[in-house]
Amino acid sequence: MLPVIQLRYSMKRLLILTVVAAIPFFSGCHKATEQSQTELPSATVRAQTVERKSRAATEDVVGTVRPKLSAAIEAKVSGRIEQMLVVPGQSVKAGERLVQLDAHEIQSRLDQAAAARQQAESDLKRFTALLEQKILSQSEFDNAQSKFRMAAAAEAEVKTMLGYTQIVAPFAGVITRKLADVGDLAAPGKTLLQMENPDTLRLEADVPEALIGNVKLGDKLAV
Repeated sequence: MLPVIQLRYSMKRLLILTVVAAIPFFSGCHKATEQSQTELPSATVRAQTVERKSRAATEDVVGTVRPKLSAAIEAKVSGRIEQMLVVPGQSVKAGERLVQLDAHEIQSRLDQAAAARQQAESDLKRFTALLEQKILSQSEFDNAQSKFRMAAAAEAEVKTMLGYTQIVAPFAGVITRKLADVGDLAAPGKTLLQMENPDTLRLEADVPEALIGNVKLGDKLAV
């Protein structure tokens, strides 16, 4: 039993010595810490309230300023350009003549149509008199009346085509491009002039599909 007791004592003594020896060490550290803390300067601290705020996100897109009213001037009938009466940059009024096409061929067709209408009208007058005298049947009179109506319609159609040889401005504006000149063949679908109205302009821009939901009719945007 003696060796065991001695072992415990020795261990207890060793523990006490260790603790006693450690006390001056921790005491020295504590004094060093206190000394270093007293030497540090004081700091000013200010409290700030945390708030939730919304921030507007912006997206830039590139656009082009264009006139609201613009037109590509074409001919409704085929024909050689006899006169080009405007130049780029020239201001024109609505209904002003811009281009004159050669109308000789259409004029000849109009003369033929007018002669046919006059003949049909003369026949109708004669048949009307015969019908009143009961010399002509009703069917023959109806046939003469139909011929007159067809001749009058054909004359009106050619007369309209003759009017198309004069190309006029559809609205008041400025000639921006000239794509044909005297002697060129004008035909439906072939642009001769381009014009626009500079008084009313608008901005045209492509909005990304991801942002289209954020744009509403009537929104005011910075340009």
